[in-house]
Parts: sequence; structure tokens; C-alpha cells
Amino acid sequence: MRKLICASFISVTILSCQGQSPKITTTDTTAVPSEFNKNSNGLIYSDQDINALKFVVDSLNLKFKTCDLNKKYYAYPQAKCYSVNFSSKTNDLSTIVKALKSNINFDSLVANFNSLIEKVDSNLLVVQLPQEDDGKKQYLTGNALKGFNMNYLLSKKKSLTAGEWIYNFEEKREFHEYNSIECIYVARNLFQSVIPDNYARLVQYIDCMIDTSAKVFLTDKVSDRFFYFANENPLYKELNTFLNNKMKIKKSKNNYEYEYLSTPKIKFAIDSLITNEFVIKKVMGLTASYSKNGGGDDGVEELVAAFVSKQKALEIKRSRRVMGMCSMDESPRLHAWNIAMLAAETHSWDIFLRTHLDIMNDRFDRQSDGSYAWGKRQTYIKELEVLDINVTDMMLGLCLRSFNTSDNHYNGTVWRIGKALSESKDRLLFEEQTKKILQDDKLDEFNRSLIFLLYHTYLNHLTDKDERKIKVTALKKSVDNYPEFIQSGINEIETDLTD
Repeated sequence: MRKLICASFISVTILSCQGQSPKITTTDTTAVPSEFNKNSNGLIYSDQDINALKFVVDSLNLKFKTCDLNKKYYAYPQAKCYSVNFSSKTNDLSTIVKALKSNINFDSLVANFNSLIEKVDSNLLVVQLPQEDDGKKQYLTGNALKGFNMNYLLSKKKSLTAGEWIYNFEEKREFHEYNSIECIYVARNLFQSVIPDNYARLVQYIDCMIDTSAKVFLTDKVSDRFFYFANENPLYKELNTFLNNKMKIKKSKNNYEYEYLSTPKIKFAIDSLITNEFVIKKVMGLTASYSKNGGGDDGVEELVAAFVSKQKALEIKRSRRVMGMCSMDESPRLHAWNIAMLAAETHSWDIFLRTHLDIMNDRFDRQSDGSYAWGKRQTYIKELEVLDINVTDMMLGLCLRSFNTSDNHYNGTVWRIGKALSESKDRLLFEEQTKKILQDDKLDEFNRSLIFLLYHTYLNHLTDKDERKIKVTALKKSVDNYPEFIQSGINEIETDLTD
């Protein structure tokens, strides 16, 4: 059923949403790989590439140790706020609107109009983002248990004034059966604090390891994953015809691979024709064409890596961004993996690390993405650990937010990183550091909320249920050691998780 639903997004084939094989060069899309191929070392990168990348890490770690913290990092501006939603089929809610205009206090509003309340939340934080949209500030609201989401009601305001209600009233009409009010009260002016040096160093470590001037893709244009139209290039057709003749492949009704550079053809060309002048000429021509005009496909890029250079193949791969058609389409992740593999092989550290982190954070373009697919996507934290990166510091640094980092500073996704840390060899160190952060009132509330979300996700992904239960029980027993906004999150964590 999922295949049928996903396939409705496109008209090419009902199999369009299924994953493709790594470096796929065949029209057979029926196989759905679980994730990426691994080497004998249990990693998705070879020992040779890992050892070469270690030299880069050693150099960066040494540079970081001798680097002074000469920049103050500031937290996001933030403040406590309250949210109330009202709805009624019969009451026009005009009395509530008048009360809001008179700046009624939160407790009185809830007490006076309790029967009309649809939802109320007194445990919210409003956070101003560094980015603006058409000159307007953007805001998140949320807390340490449920996370944070964009608040479009607040983002309509040019600025927030503490002590006033911001609301939106909608009258009952066709397809909207209720009179409704969504309103938010900001308790005080937004406050921006300096991030303490020990946490600022974690943010700085990210910029030390991940060059803020580097970008994985050389284009902002997103395309789908299909290689079906790659054979429109005349050079492609000539090379494909040549290989069909060499391999004595005959055209037949059901032999779709006749028209494409399939995996067997690519392998044959690399194994048997590496010095063939005709093949070299056509591959070099395709390289020039893709370099100039963009585009490309996995098959040709594999030939470019073998016949021209891996550096040139990496450049062409970075010149196209792959759009996933739905949750089952693993093409964006596989494309990123191919980039990471070539970046590792060419020792292109900045591209390698950003791409690997994109895979870890599952940061890709998709037309749709259902939650049922999230758990199947792996994080590959072990690959970073063997590089001698200080992984715990890096993961925490990726989750901390600073208002004045560069636009290309890499921010992680707490839910994905929490899953990754549940697989880390340094789990106990992470737990110890996390608890200290949550109890440190020198760090702003938003960042501590993010670290709690990280820890909560980490606990939920522990595979040993008994271990998880012990840790959650211990956390609940020590709840009084944490600030009130963290306590509310701890109290709501489920001690037992159902499958």
C-alpha cells in the first residue's frame, strides 16, 4: 500500500519510491537495500581512507587545542510565555477578545473562561531565531519535553512587547465549524545571555572541525533521482552502443538495460577496457559535458572516477542534488554516501565531514517523509569515533545554538544525534556531561531544553529496555536536582517503552 501511495507523486513508475542500490547503474529498482555496504572493518569507509582522514583530524585537534576563544557566543533571545486556545460553536468569543485587549493576566483569563478553553500551556519558552523572513523576525515556541516549532502567530509581529496578548480570532464559517482564538502572552522582554566559555568552546569545536566556508553542493537546484534520461546525451548513447557490441548484448522486449549503462557494463569497462581509446574519449567527453552543463548519473560518475579522476567525479556528483520522492526512496542518502565515499578517497575533509553529518542527521530533500521510515535510517557514529574525533564534545556542540555563528555553521538535529549517541562507545561520558549541563543555571534555558531533548531521545533509543528503565528511574528519583522547566520534562518521561 505504501508503494502505491508514494508512486502517486510521479508518473514514471510505480517503483519510483523504492530505494536504489549504492552507485546504482541499472534500471532494476526492485531491490530495497537496508542501508550502505560495509567493509571488512565493519565501517562504510575503508581502512586506507580512515587512516588518511585521521591525519586531518589530528591536525585539526591540535589546532583547536592551541586556539584561543576570542569570540563571545550569544544565546538566542528568549523569554517565558503562555499559550491559550479557545473555541466554541455557539459563543462568539467577543468577551474574550475584549479581555485580551485589556491585557487581562494569564491566571484570570484561564479562570474566567475555563469552559471555552480548547488547549492551554503555561510551560512555554519563546525563542527568536537569527534568520528573518522578508524583514520580519521569526520565533519558536516550545519546551524541554515536546520540542520547539515555528510560531507563525508571533512571526507576524515586527517586535514582541512583554505584557501584552498576541492573538488571532477566526469566525465560524463554511468548513470552519467553530469561532476560535489562538493567543500567546509573553511574560517579559526577550533576554539574550552570553554562552559560558566552557559551552562556547563546544560551539567553537564545530567551526574548527567543519569549515564554515565549505558547501557540499555546488548548486541549489534540486532534481529527482532518476537516471532514465541520462541516455539522451549523444556521447552516452555512443558509449552504451559500443559496450553492448563488446559484450554481445542484444536488444529484446524486456531487456531495458540495453538502453542504459548498467552495472555489468560499468564493471566490464573498468575491468577490461581501462586503456581503450574509444572508451577513454567518450568518458572524457561526458566529463566535460557534465562539468559544463551540470547533470550526471551514478554510472557515468563511476566511469569518470575510474577513467579520469576521483576528484572530477566528486565535482560532478556535487553538481547535482537529489530529491527523494517519498519515505521509501533512499536516493538522497545513497547519493550523499557516494559523495562521502569519494570525498574520503580524495581526502576532501570538509566535504566528507559535512556529508557524513548530513547522513547522520538525515538532512535531505524529500517530497514527503513518514515517521515509519525514520527508524530504519542509521547514523554511523562509529565512523566518526574511529577518526579520533572527540565525538561527545562534537555531538553536544552540534546541539547547542548560538545566535551569532556564521550562516553556514553546522547545527545538528537533536533527535537524530540522540539516536547516534545511544550507539556510542562513550555513552557513560555523554550521560555524565549531559546531567551537568542540565543542572547548570549559567547556560540559557533554550540550550538546556535542547540538551534535555537530546538526552530524552538518547534514552528512548537504548536497545536494552532494562538498562533504559534503570536510567529513567534514577533520573526521576533525582528530579529535584534539576530546574523546574527540566523537572516537568523528567516527570513526563515514560519509565517503560512499548514496542
